[in-house]
Amino acid sequence: MDRVKDTAYRTLDGINREMRAALEACALPHDLVRLGRSARDNPIHAACIGDGDFAKPELLYFSGAHAMEFVGPAMCLGLLQFVAAQAPDSPIARALDRINIWFLPVLNPDGYLRIQRQLGAGPLGLAYGRANANGVDLNRNFPTGFYENRDSLFAGSTVKFSPYYRGKEPCSEPESRVFRDFVLNRNFRISIDFHCFGNFIGYPYGYSDKPCRDKDTFVQIAAEMVARQKGRKYRVMPMHKLYKVSGDTCDWLYDECRILAFTMEIAGLGFNLKDPQSALNPFHWANPRDPERHVQDNLEACLYLIDATLERFGHEADQINGD
Repeated sequence: MDRVKDTAYRTLDGINREMRAALEACALPHDLVRLGRSARDNPIHAACIGDGDFAKPELLYFSGAHAMEFVGPAMCLGLLQFVAAQAPDSPIARALDRINIWFLPVLNPDGYLRIQRQLGAGPLGLAYGRANANGVDLNRNFPTGFYENRDSLFAGSTVKFSPYYRGKEPCSEPESRVFRDFVLNRNFRISIDFHCFGNFIGYPYGYSDKPCRDKDTFVQIAAEMVARQKGRKYRVMPMHKLYKVSGDTCDWLYDECRILAFTMEIAGLGFNLKDPQSALNPFHWANPRDPERHVQDNLEACLYLIDATLERFGHEADQINGD
């Protein structure tokens, strides 16, 4: 079965099968890459739509750092399926002359599998957790601001049993190192990391309340995304407005890699007293019952990042091509 018990979410095997199926049917240049392995030796896969020439500017959609946030991988997979299904004469296909588009649905496969098992156990299937197999919150394990905000509950704890445990040092975790090395060997210009919940689009910084140098650019791009949302219109704000964090992935992508790094917190709190299962199960607090609706509501918004990458960085490819 490709669905997790009593949910509309795919199993990890189901996600991997859907990725392969989308690429097998794809008429555009593409590749499926095993980036590395997790703490428990599970593969971490990414798909590229494009010829993979890293001299071109690139766009990255990624998700699944936090174990229980299944709607993020659903969003990332939905985007891959849409892009992979485009015809060779489509606008997206023409964009591939100048950019590559990458998709990494599950950065933390060990965590995803752990939540999957919890959901399948017992009558209620209670499930909660953010960390990888070593108990580390991967979104607190990156170098930027790693040692900041020690007084913040959500920032990045030094206590191993905290759900926000940051790890003993930056990039201490196999998954973090896989992601770091992947990014450092590519040419990403824009990225978006899918999480839940909150109904907002965030941008740096998370570890500091100082304004980032590209604030206006972030706001302009995010406003275009919001204009394309079919359902609820999300707020746009720097990540620290929610709460300060340390070791955030997107802060590192922006500060050290010079990538315009967005975070999308999909949907709102799923707690519903009229639905006993959602009221009792933390998994349903974070993840909407109908992920496909949220994928469709946000699809055009996220696809706009293809246009944004072309508009702001396409000239780099033109110089390579001699245009």
